[in-house]
Amino acid sequence: MPEKNKSNEIRIIRIYDAPVQAVWDAWTDPDQTTQWWGPRGFTTTTHSKDLRPGGSWIYTMHAPDGTDYPNWTSYLEVEKCAKLVYDHGGNEEQPALFRVTVLFSEIKGRTKMEMSMTLPTPEAAEETRKFIKQAGGDSTWDRLSEYLQIEKPHRRAYTQQFCDENEKISRHPMAPTWPETMLTTVELAAEGPDRTRVTVSWEPYGPATREEVETFIKARGGMTQGWTGSFDKLDARLANR
Repeated sequence: MPEKNKSNEIRIIRIYDAPVQAVWDAWTDPDQTTQWWGPRGFTTTTHSKDLRPGGSWIYTMHAPDGTDYPNWTSYLEVEKCAKLVYDHGGNEEQPALFRVTVLFSEIKGRTKMEMSMTLPTPEAAEETRKFIKQAGGDSTWDRLSEYLQIEKPHRRAYTQQFCDENEKISRHPMAPTWPETMLTTVELAAEGPDRTRVTVSWEPYGPATREEVETFIKARGGMTQGWTGSFDKLDARLANR
């Protein structure tokens, strides 16, 4: 969740299991950025991107309901694999809505991302916090984590949430006390020239109450049985190749 530092500032700190270069590229390469930028369900179209002080990134975010949100980013500082500073929301006709500073640092092969959003007033910061929460904006950084994991050849990690027919996040229809978000991790390891070990772990992700965790633990047997059946089908499919 965003962390408060000063009253007119919103801070986000995340650590990613990927080298700084990979995280930097995910941020700055428009082909990669479109793979994860924005809340879940959103897509992004980049119209132009000039990554240098004085340059800009002009793009449109497309919401699940079809609404388009034009965006304009103006770069002030660009230090490769270390720092980005930019104004967001401004153009030739209007001032920027806020300034963003993103710092990238290496921690034992992983990357620490420190991001701050500075708004004109505490009131503007509070309104932005509310908007981020309502739009599911924090999931942007989860999507970045998932994208970086997908880039690894032997490991996949992704989160899952149950939604209703309108793609609104809801509880599991059969278990109202089920955790809202689940993290699935799949790891592949060679055990021989024609044999691969597949390890799957499933766990609550993010805030979860004690009751939700207990519900998850009680359901472990059924989930294991379900995965076993899936692997049996996979074995049969591979045997026919």
